[in-house]
Amino acid sequence: MKFVCDKLGAAMNVDENIACDWKDNECLDFKELEEQIAQIVDNGNLEEMLRLQLSEVEMLQSMFPNPGEFCVYDYSVIADINEFVDGKCSLYPPRLDFTINLVIDEV
Repeated sequence: MKFVCDKLGAAMNVDENIACDWKDNECLDFKELEEQIAQIVDNGNLEEMLRLQLSEVEMLQSMFPNPGEFCVYDYSVIADINEFVDGKCSLYPPRLDFTINLVIDEV
């Protein structure tokens, strides 16, 4: 479960694969949404977005180099993205999930 803020800023506990549609309070499956986006976005735009995402991951790795600061849940996804943008694979890569852990010392 993840916590997100609703329109009014109240924290809600939600399943990470479901989003709330504010118009009629129906829920939307994220997998379905990703499939719809993939149909709309052409491969050229998708490849460019994925290249940018890879650059951002590289930047974050350099910004948070200490062990445990920048954690990618599944590093094979980065390889899948590289294969897709290099044209070696035609399947859309899975979503890249990561966490940034910050230790803040009390003053």
